[in-house]
Amino acid sequence: MKRSILTLAIIPMLLLIGCTPSERDDIVVDSDTLGVTGQDQMAQDDMMNFRADVDENLSEIDARLDSLELYAANAAEDVSVEINSAVAELREKRDSVQMEVQQLDLANEDRIDSVRMDIESELNELESDVETAWERFRDEDVIPDAS
Repeated sequence: MKRSILTLAIIPMLLLIGCTPSERDDIVVDSDTLGVTGQDQMAQDDMMNFRADVDENLSEIDARLDSLELYAANAAEDVSVEINSAVAELREKRDSVQMEVQQLDLANEDRIDSVRMDIESELNELESDVETAWERFRDEDVIPDAS
């Protein structure tokens, strides 16, 4: 019995002795490294949230453009041509925003803020243009009020 108790006390001591200070010094983590890593993680999380917001906005825009196309199918031919033309132009702008989003992957740290501002600007303009088209064609009594 004494022997097993002694063994239980000696084994942890031997394990602790096996970890010499020089081996523990091989792993160096300083507060500066932790701070940068934390900042990098925050920046990455912020960028992921930004992308998710942009993707959500683009999905909403796609749905509105799809609706415009459906209404064009039921409109008079001349109005239908106008709607389809407007939708085609808006889809090109939408694709441009999507290409800007892809540029985030290629942008270095110095350009990320600039690319992000470009995306926000283009997205705001696109949302405004979609709303204008929606209002314009609703005024033509082609599109029922979807508010």
